[in-house]
Amino acid sequence: MSLFKESAIFEVIAAEEQCPLQIMLASGETQAAALLASQGFRKVRQCYEVAVQERELQATFPTQ
Repeated sequence: MSLFKESAIFEVIAAEEQCPLQIMLASGETQAAALLASQGFRKVRQCYEVAVQERELQATFPTQ
């Protein structure tokens, strides 16, 4: 038998670490996102990743 209820494991970890838990997922990880939401996690920020090359940046942001 488990020492903790499965649904409380994140609360136990957060209490032990004395800080809120943060998790980063890729947008395609919908099952993981649903599981985390069911455990009380909420999305507080959304990040974007952009792939550019240096020559593309120089056209917009000239060097000094």
